[in-house]
Amino acid sequence: GRTQAGVLSFHWQRLTSVKSTLTRPDQNPYKTNASIRSSSVERHRRLFEYFVVVSLQKSKSSGHYQPEVTQQFPPKLEQSFKLLKETEDQLKSIPLFCFPDAKDWEPVDNYPSEMFSFVLTGIDGSRRFGYCRRLLPSGKGKRLPEVYCIISHLGCFNLFSKVLDEVERRRALSPALVQPFMRAIMEAQFPAPGKTVPIKTFLPGSGTEVMELCRPSDSRLEHVDFECLLSSLSLKQLLGVFSSLLLERRVIFTADKLSSLSQCCHAVVALLYPFVWQHTYIPVLPCDMLDMSVHQHPSLWVCCPAPCPTSMNCPGGGQQYDTSIRAVKKIYIKKQQKTPTKT
Repeated sequence: GRTQAGVLSFHWQRLTSVKSTLTRPDQNPYKTNASIRSSSVERHRRLFEYFVVVSLQKSKSSGHYQPEVTQQFPPKLEQSFKLLKETEDQLKSIPLFCFPDAKDWEPVDNYPSEMFSFVLTGIDGSRRFGYCRRLLPSGKGKRLPEVYCIISHLGCFNLFSKVLDEVERRRALSPALVQPFMRAIMEAQFPAPGKTVPIKTFLPGSGTEVMELCRPSDSRLEHVDFECLLSSLSLKQLLGVFSSLLLERRVIFTADKLSSLSQCCHAVVALLYPFVWQHTYIPVLPCDMLDMSVHQHPSLWVCCPAPCPTSMNCPGGGQQYDTSIRAVKKIYIKKQQKTPTKT
């Protein structure tokens, strides 16, 4: 009886201590977690979380170009974001995904704009999508490209491609017109699946313009370009990749052109529809970070540019094969030459 009384006394003291802690707002962990959850819900009601401009700057130490964020909207992290170190770490990694081929760049006088995307995966498995438009800034002579990047939890490639089309159009008129437009996007009501939201913006010389953004009911197939995939891989290669995904192996893609690489990767994942790839999914990865793929299995990685380091045994002629690392499928994406059909 004395032992039972001692146990009850101990639990009573513990409950009293917990109650005392909860009455102090500055030391209430449940209130802090609730505020974080509330902030997370608020962010998910927005079409996007961040909009950044990434440019190439030459490093004084190495002499190579390195990507850096030159503009960011919103300009500062919200207070609640500072509690999430993971969010800050992901922001620091965005330039690397915008320019996975930074070391290979030199100033050019002509470069057609291209669209690609990447995924930031959180510790809890949550995903943020990065939608990028790479283009040359206005000017004459040789210059380096820059990337306009939208970070959102919403996986809608076509929706954000339309937004970046407008960003590119406004940027050609004046870079100062971009931020007010993105502010209007962020303040817009978050559309339900299958619904449309109107965006009203002012453009000098044209007055008030209304752009409609439609969120598809199911966005998993709305951005897929199977033509790029079918023209880049043979039927044998495609079946090999598909079987590797079904067997949940580690699959690595590499290519010379970033936009083709991104399109093919999204198309491969769409082959699993209506199922979803549940494991690590990195649609863009600098080859310098390829060692990360050794520790993730199963996983789907896309590396640019090609060829990859020889230590990874990446192919040089468009052939698929298994490496010395067991259960790894590596694919070099290369446009197939069309052979004339027999008549």
